[in-house]
Amino acid sequence: MALLAASHVSMHYAGPLLLDDVTVDVHAGAKIGLIGRNGSGKTTLLRLLQGQLEPTAGRVLRQRGVTVAYQEQELVYRPGATVFQEMREVFARAHRREERLRALEERLADGPEPDEQRRLLAEYERLQSEQDAEGQPFDLDRRIGSMLESLGLPESTWHEPVEQFSGGERNIIGLARVLLAEPDVMLLDEPSNHLDMQGVEWFIRFLRRSPSAVVMVSHNRHLLDATTTEIWELRRKQVTGWTGNYSEFQSRKAEAIALQERQFKTQQRLITRIEFQARRLMDMANAYDDPSQAKRAKSMLYRIERMDQVERPDAGSKLFHASLKGGSRHGRIALAIQDFSFAYGDRVLFDNASLEIEFGERVCLVGPNGSGKTTLLRHLLDQGGWDTPTLRLGK
Repeated sequence: MALLAASHVSMHYAGPLLLDDVTVDVHAGAKIGLIGRNGSGKTTLLRLLQGQLEPTAGRVLRQRGVTVAYQEQELVYRPGATVFQEMREVFARAHRREERLRALEERLADGPEPDEQRRLLAEYERLQSEQDAEGQPFDLDRRIGSMLESLGLPESTWHEPVEQFSGGERNIIGLARVLLAEPDVMLLDEPSNHLDMQGVEWFIRFLRRSPSAVVMVSHNRHLLDATTTEIWELRRKQVTGWTGNYSEFQSRKAEAIALQERQFKTQQRLITRIEFQARRLMDMANAYDDPSQAKRAKSMLYRIERMDQVERPDAGSKLFHASLKGGSRHGRIALAIQDFSFAYGDRVLFDNASLEIEFGERVCLVGPNGSGKTTLLRHLLDQGGWDTPTLRLGK
């Protein structure tokens, strides 16, 4: 039985229809990649599955007791809360249970009456069993720290207010919150957008080990290939399911399109032949005033109408082509960075950094989150110039 399912769901806002008669289901342990063009309704489908939205038509069904966690692209958090405080909210129930256990211990130490003692002991044993199954509070704090560090947030940032973080870092905080919750179903919206390479590789290993079912919107082909066992393709308001990862989906879709192309051409040749024969019969009927020939012609045309029409296959998005031509240039230097230093307060990002790039070279700037990649690019755009010695741009 599916943990979560959408049955004949349609959805539209005040504008156009986004989803039309969509039926999908999520089984325990499934790893599903949800793909489609921007604006096709992928996030809407996640929000319907999570319960944030009600469908215009159809139903979203959830098995009793199933827990669902949704990682949005925009983090919702408590004003003034630090990262660690937000993470501890995931385990708020565990911490309340710990406080209750301490209160029960104090009550039992006071020597209550036998009836009350039996009641308190029964509650204590129940809560203790839950704690043994889920982990001690100090274990939970250790898990929080390990999760944040693995996703690229260093310990020095854990006790800073969430509002001080960039949008990308908040995306990581939201992802950490969902992963820590260990729900039955995780709904993830572009989870790897702001992870560095190490963070992506750790995230892949985590998903592979996780018993949770996952429905994940992503444009990261490497992530989809490494983790998914099923692809949902959202296209033209419909969802088509394909078994396998993204590369297997591409291969199978190409085979399906090729088969449909052959079937379409075969049917079109048949239709052309029938139409030609029907026209000849109609010409004969008109020439010889023969109603039987006209009747045969109409019968042949009716045969075309009764056919299950094979639609012309659409291979999908066309490749982007462009011809980009720059202006005149002089010399070999495209970019020269010389003794560039920059710091945020006491946090040094660059210390006498130097780099030279020649025209025609292709350079990839990599590094952990927060190491200064975006800062460097912004400084080059804002301050770089031919006459700037530290950030020199070629003519």
